[in-house]
Amino acid sequence: MSNKNLELCECLRCKRNGIGKYVHPTTKWRHSKKRKYNIELINDDIIDEEYNGCDDDDNDNSDESYDEYNSYNEESYGEESSNKKSYNENEEYYNEEESESHNEEKSESYNEEESEFHNEEESFYNSNEEKSESYNKEESEFHNEESFYNRKEADDWKETDDEEELIVSESENNSLNLEGSLKDRTLLENINLTTEIVTATVGISSKSTHSLIKMLKDIIPIKPIWVDRCINSCCAFTGDYENLNECIYCKAKRYQVEGQLRTQVAYFSIQDRLVIQYQDSARAKQLRYRSEYISRNIDGTIGDVFDGAQYKNLLQKGYFQDDRDIVLLGSVDGYQLFKQKCDDCWIILFINANLPPEQRVKKENLLITSIIPGPKAPKDFNSFLKPVVDELCLLEGGIDCYDGFTNEKFSLKATVLSWSGDTPGISKIALLMGHNSYIACRYCDLRGIYNNHIYYPTTPPSDANNTNETYNPSNLPRRMHSDYVTRIGQIVTIEPSRTRELLASNLGVVGRSVLLDIRSTQFPACFPVDIMHLFYENVAPYMLRHWMGSFFKDSTLNNQPYTLSNKQWSEIGANMDAIKKSIPTEFGQPPRNIFRHYSGYKAEEWASWITLYSLPLLKDQLPSVYYYQYLTSRLSAMKACFHYLLHVADSIQSNGPCCCTWQFPMERTCGMLQPLAKSRLHPYKNLTNNVYLLELFNNLCYYRKVHEQIFPPIPRKEYENHLVYSNENYDEEFQWPSKTYDLKKSEIKEIKSHLSVIDNKAAEMKLSDFETRGIKFGRLITSDGQVIGSEWIRRNKDWARINYTVL
Repeated sequence: MSNKNLELCECLRCKRNGIGKYVHPTTKWRHSKKRKYNIELINDDIIDEEYNGCDDDDNDNSDESYDEYNSYNEESYGEESSNKKSYNENEEYYNEEESESHNEEKSESYNEEESEFHNEEESFYNSNEEKSESYNKEESEFHNEESFYNRKEADDWKETDDEEELIVSESENNSLNLEGSLKDRTLLENINLTTEIVTATVGISSKSTHSLIKMLKDIIPIKPIWVDRCINSCCAFTGDYENLNECIYCKAKRYQVEGQLRTQVAYFSIQDRLVIQYQDSARAKQLRYRSEYISRNIDGTIGDVFDGAQYKNLLQKGYFQDDRDIVLLGSVDGYQLFKQKCDDCWIILFINANLPPEQRVKKENLLITSIIPGPKAPKDFNSFLKPVVDELCLLEGGIDCYDGFTNEKFSLKATVLSWSGDTPGISKIALLMGHNSYIACRYCDLRGIYNNHIYYPTTPPSDANNTNETYNPSNLPRRMHSDYVTRIGQIVTIEPSRTRELLASNLGVVGRSVLLDIRSTQFPACFPVDIMHLFYENVAPYMLRHWMGSFFKDSTLNNQPYTLSNKQWSEIGANMDAIKKSIPTEFGQPPRNIFRHYSGYKAEEWASWITLYSLPLLKDQLPSVYYYQYLTSRLSAMKACFHYLLHVADSIQSNGPCCCTWQFPMERTCGMLQPLAKSRLHPYKNLTNNVYLLELFNNLCYYRKVHEQIFPPIPRKEYENHLVYSNENYDEEFQWPSKTYDLKKSEIKEIKSHLSVIDNKAAEMKLSDFETRGIKFGRLITSDGQVIGSEWIRRNKDWARINYTVL
């Protein structure tokens, strides 16, 4: 549509930023109608909910606009006397309510527009007489509402600092229904805040959601640090790329035509969160777990990361001299943000090892440091790691901090002990060739053998003439830190070319990792084996395919003594179904039939299969045979994951138990972040904002006075003795259902026999001395939260899951 068909609107809203705005004639009625109702625009900034101002999309929804416009003209300019009468009555109503500030010039302008619309649309009225009568009836009822103006004023929106805040009417007794104001907030909707909580925290009750979030930001000094990046996530403009105006990989411009930044990536400071935590006395005491563990673990067992050789080596170099020095465990992984799997998002996460093992991996204690957006995987991961590494180098030297437990200032130091991840993730941050190269192992120099793919046997096939070296599995050629430094020096001196690629393939190193800027980094000791991916997502599924006879593409190779028939697997699956009801909840979810559902198994289920079910179910069914058999045709059995089994013991000796460095916390974090991206237009900005808000709430608990006002402690509920029975001398308690019960003589003998072991007085008592009448309870709650049920409360024995049943 050309501009000559538009008309100039001079309502207060359109004239706020100039002389007016050109709008389509079919939508101009809304502007005039607003002036007719004479709803004052407070400071020209209050917008009616039913009319959201002058949109640029005035031509959209033309059918709806026509109907509304037609209805308006029928209301205001009908030729029937009843319509004129209705209009005159409404005119008198508005004249009485007219504001003194409404001058005569605006009134004349309105009358001119009124006449113009009447002459132009008179023909529409004749065809819509029935609609006019129904509308006037509704209009009459509407104008008889005496509180119309007050309702309109209460529903208005006031713009303050470019943020829209809801104006709460004083007629609501200065109370705020916070639950209603938060119903559209994706992250706050699950937070149970009440009016009393807001009043106690803010001092006044009428606060919008935006004000509450702003108040939270003022209390907790955590802010995301924004860094420029390529719009295709090739690299971040840091380090050597800091002054570039375009990406060196895809040539995408860094700035828009107007000079504005195109996109950024956010980082969350580690030191800010550590400083906040140390200011709280209870948290500062809890962060001394490392020193307490070392002092009591004197038998030499490997129970935590502090028992590994990597920690002990750093200890000899002068690290961790203060009990308050922090040990961090780094983790990196990528995940798909959407189900379509078109956006590759990467997470940089840290675990505070100074917390007890049962606390350090809770989601509120995980330190999410950066979210590297997609849509593609980073081509230069070093550039995204640079801001994180710079902060870690600063923490390695020490920063000023206050200890809330001892009430003194000290120098807070934090050191990264290890970096964990799957093989692609470790290859990105350490700049290694990866698992598809000839030098795939980061622990040794075993060279792979090519046979349509690269495989890694310690002994080459005996049926082929080759010059490949034979390795001793117990004495592999180990890689040392000095070897990495030497090879990196050889790589970085060569410009990117085919020659450099060939050299990198032979050396197993692509370039210099920015992690070497951290003095505590040691290759390969700082990169432990992740058994979650190794055992539970690679080795276990591959071995099952061997036993089911589906590992090799050539079916003749699968016919081996270790292959079990479908009948055998059907029996194994039936046994797994049969034991579902007898598996305690401490072992996790009950097992699924592996014969039917193995393709849908997750890492947790594979872990249960390896540690709980495989040994008893496969006992005496698998012969002791070789899978590789030193044949070229069976070379594919020697995948890289099977080679890494030779280094699991080295990893434990260097970095402590595998459970301290596996990727389960990272995988849970990825699952937690995935639903936080609600926006489809800007998913990563939305995700970053929600993670920022999540971090604010996670650190709110260290401001005790504010936190106790918002989340007051819940007193323990008191129950009658027949529902819950407990004793102050015991941590256990009996719970409902209960019934009155008379002990049998045989049961009294059993009780006496048991008590006689721990109390000599009970041995001297007669059976008649024991009280026979009491209350029998159906459940016992142990001190660690486990539920032990009694046999007599089992009502449905066919499907109910048994948990520590006492007969």
